[in-house]
Amino acid sequence: MLNKRYASDCRFLRGVLHPKDWPDVSGKEIAFWGRSNVGKSSLLNALMKRKNLAKVSKTPGRTQSINFYQVQEGVRYVDLPGYGYACVPEVLQNMWHKNVLEYVLTRTSLSLVVILVDSRRDVGPQDIEVMNFLTKSLIPLQCLYTKIDCISSAQRRLLKLNAGEIHHLKTSTTTGEGVFELRTHILNTLQKG
Repeated sequence: MLNKRYASDCRFLRGVLHPKDWPDVSGKEIAFWGRSNVGKSSLLNALMKRKNLAKVSKTPGRTQSINFYQVQEGVRYVDLPGYGYACVPEVLQNMWHKNVLEYVLTRTSLSLVVILVDSRRDVGPQDIEVMNFLTKSLIPLQCLYTKIDCISSAQRRLLKLNAGEIHHLKTSTTTGEGVFELRTHILNTLQKG
């Protein structure tokens, strides 16, 4: 499925605010979700081997639409708006929440949701709530620690203990650590489904 030269095939497909504007259900989709400013856009750029395909911002709450990226024929990455950002108007937060829930619950092309957790903050109550929701809804998920280069090796060992039974990967878009492993995990998921 993901061919070795897929980076040259990657392109931004569209950003949508309303479900009626989602692309047709076809192929397979991998969604990326996490708290605001957790590094979703940076991770997508690293996975797609592109520097600026997904817009990166230091301001939390910048991703305000569901963004679809065509990775190659039949495979899309989906950047979901982050959760947990209080400075966005409540009406906008509610719209994001409703649209994201509708996406993960109804999108038949969804193969995996990657939950990103900032390794400097560890798993928070909202992350646990989201992972429990996905598990109860029988939606495949992968926990992914980001910004792993920003913590000590002692803190890395604690991440493993804190994650407990949750299978998790660790990445750094700065050093590239873990990106290949995540890409391999995605490939294996796509081949299974």
